[in-house]
Amino acid sequence: MTQLIESVLGGGGEMGARMRAFDWSATPLGPVEQWPQSLRVCVRIALDSAHPMSIVWGPDLILLYNDENRAMFGAKGATALGHRIRDVFPEMWEYTGPIYEKAMRQRQATVLADQELWLTRDFFEEGFYTVSFSPIPDDSGHVGGVFVTGIETTGRVIGERRLQVIHDLASRTAEARYQDEVWRASAAALGEHRHTIPFSFLYACRPGEGNASRIGPGVEPHTLDPPVIDCTRQNLWGFDIALAKEGLVIDLGERASLMQPPMSRCLSVPLAAGDHLVGVLTLYAAEHAPLDAQHGRLLQIVTPHVAQALAAASDAPSRPAPKSSGRDLRLVAS
Repeated sequence: MTQLIESVLGGGGEMGARMRAFDWSATPLGPVEQWPQSLRVCVRIALDSAHPMSIVWGPDLILLYNDENRAMFGAKGATALGHRIRDVFPEMWEYTGPIYEKAMRQRQATVLADQELWLTRDFFEEGFYTVSFSPIPDDSGHVGGVFVTGIETTGRVIGERRLQVIHDLASRTAEARYQDEVWRASAAALGEHRHTIPFSFLYACRPGEGNASRIGPGVEPHTLDPPVIDCTRQNLWGFDIALAKEGLVIDLGERASLMQPPMSRCLSVPLAAGDHLVGVLTLYAAEHAPLDAQHGRLLQIVTPHVAQALAAASDAPSRPAPKSSGRDLRLVAS
């Protein structure tokens, strides 16, 4: 290894090693010996940094990045090095292309705060990022590339969304005096947060009855969420099984194509008052947001709250305080 390559690409963890082994002569950047001094300096800064950093360079916007940024790229981090940024993330190019264009042609920086972006990493998903795009001068004083630094804020933003769901649910049900009002308020609160819960349905059950009745509007066609479901026999949403379990994950299969946006799976969770079922919450997760522990934790708060609000309603003063199996939710694949 030449002293020059070592001074530019030495260290840097996994990405430093990959850059040293990479055949840069096969890219528009050419061999490291031909790189402008400003590009060498920026790459050295990125490799030494503990903050996610990437560089896109030249008219083709060739991508270089450090270990921290590789983690943000998901599966694409293994193959993105030395490729055009628009080929690595074509799904984002309609939004990010003009940002790179402004930096390269107008020498203007851009900062995005908690920006929603849809990208394919391990799967097509929604993400949130706080990112800056800064023009980098080349050795002649013209703009040679763009320095991109930032962090992913997806966890915080989605966490705040879910807190808002809980807050709105609590506010609405606090004003309800009767069980019917609790059902309607709960369905309305959950239905207004489509970004967090794309679809959710509440079904009310009466002790001694084998049917569950949907609360609130449904989704066409009603073959997906019929007004009444017979819980004594096998049914679309697994209510016959969910009654005896703490939670049930249902694979929608071909039914997923009927949903907009497309859904892959859903959860059915019982709401119980003592030994009596009083309702079932069915929650859908979009294809881009697979069911995970976060959904379970959300349900651990939502389902007990709905059940407790029903117990407090004046329609049922003699009923035992509801307890939701969502408190110790374990998701069981159907």
